[in-house]
Amino acid sequence: MGTKDKLSWREIKYYFFAFFIVSFTFQNFFRNPDYKLYIMLLFLGIFILSVKKIPYRLIYVWIVLSLIIIVQGLRFDYSPVSHITNLFINTFIPFVLLLIMPYNYHKYVIKVILFLSICSFVLWIGVNISPSFHNTIKWLALNLPLDYIDSSNPLSGNKEQIIIFTYEADTSIGGIIRNAGFCHEPGAYSVALIYAMVFNLFLTRKLLSKTNVFFIICILTTFSTAGYISFLLLIFVYLLNSTLSRKLVYIPILILAGLFVFSLDFMGDKISEQVDYQTNVSLDEPTSGRILGARKALYVLSKYPLTGRGYLSISKESDLTSAEAAGYGFMYYMAQVGFVVFFITIFLFNKTMTYWSRGVRRKKRGLSFIYNYSIVFIPILFAQVFIPSTLFCMLIFDYYYRNIPYKRINYCLENNYDNCYYPNQIHSV
Repeated sequence: MGTKDKLSWREIKYYFFAFFIVSFTFQNFFRNPDYKLYIMLLFLGIFILSVKKIPYRLIYVWIVLSLIIIVQGLRFDYSPVSHITNLFINTFIPFVLLLIMPYNYHKYVIKVILFLSICSFVLWIGVNISPSFHNTIKWLALNLPLDYIDSSNPLSGNKEQIIIFTYEADTSIGGIIRNAGFCHEPGAYSVALIYAMVFNLFLTRKLLSKTNVFFIICILTTFSTAGYISFLLLIFVYLLNSTLSRKLVYIPILILAGLFVFSLDFMGDKISEQVDYQTNVSLDEPTSGRILGARKALYVLSKYPLTGRGYLSISKESDLTSAEAAGYGFMYYMAQVGFVVFFITIFLFNKTMTYWSRGVRRKKRGLSFIYNYSIVFIPILFAQVFIPSTLFCMLIFDYYYRNIPYKRINYCLENNYDNCYYPNQIHSV
């Protein structure tokens, strides 16, 4: 078999794992407990055959998180099975993926998101044109075993996903059904699109490449408040990093986009109503809404600032009317792990973003989280629970696990991250 064939086979494997990353992060299919054991055995087998060695950096992560889990277990409840499963899924699988995927794994993940977005966009047009087609999608979602619903979670809803598209009922804006793409809901889809746009910008050094223009069209169809705000921040940060000539071109685009977004009735009304109601409602109300969830998260942190509560499902508050039933976004994650681990997480994420954005940002001491585009993720990750998840755990641990030498950073940047490897990378999987 020639080199060309080997490379082709390797590419197929890369796309398979890229699809797994996207699906395990944004869809429910692989979340089915029936598949979880097989997934764990698959990655354990890959580790034994190819990786073989656990680095001390991963052991440090296990020690820190285990301390959090054990302290919470002593206060509330504990399950050794949940302990091991959580560490395996949230730290070990991302570690193995970072070793077996190519250095520039983002290229493959973005292409998978693009392919799924094209498929879902065509179907989204169909459901908006034809009510009968919309009902067909609903029937497929209910009858095909492609979606997993956690019956113990009252917020899980009904089956809606068919891998390449998600059925949305009663979520129309101005008569247009919102586009959830291939994700479990439109807000989650906006997270996938913002990630894809940001990292496609890092790789191509173009904000308005053909791929990003398509992603922009898709994000407009989500009607996601957080997604729109993150998109405006993306343009804003791009302007900060741009030359004067580019600023003159993009400033009018930013102004027009901002005026358009905030002139939409659902944006202004939705934000003002949520802020007014959720900032004043009692913490004894059921957890529903980002601001109320954030208030409950702050309450949890006021009681358990160092260790948090609820990193394992067995130690979290199950009564949604409790003041300790935190929910939604990175505030929920902060409540789960406490201040210290949360700020370590943000520090590591910022380091990864600083590394990947080197080709499209200015060096500003003390403002890296703005110039490296980390700030773009704040609105969408405030609204959606994606920390921890497979893709975002890979982003958090990317720079940390790889321990990239500084001279290698410059080499990778000059070669646009192609044919660029980090120490001990696996090529035989």
